[in-house]
Amino acid sequence: MQFKSKIKQISKFKTKPKMEIENTRKKTSDYFVALLVIAVLVQLGLIIYSLIQL
Repeated sequence: MQFKSKIKQISKFKTKPKMEIENTRKKTSDYFVALLVIAVLVQLGLIIYSLIQL
């Protein structure tokens, strides 16, 4: 009986960090997407600015 409870404790411990890793992965991907959007907007702004100066 003690062995089964130990296995349950270990399995609970193993599943928790996976969720934390997924949450941090989602956060980093969100930040990455935001940075990409900002970079694209800056590029579009520079293109429009250069076209206006012509």
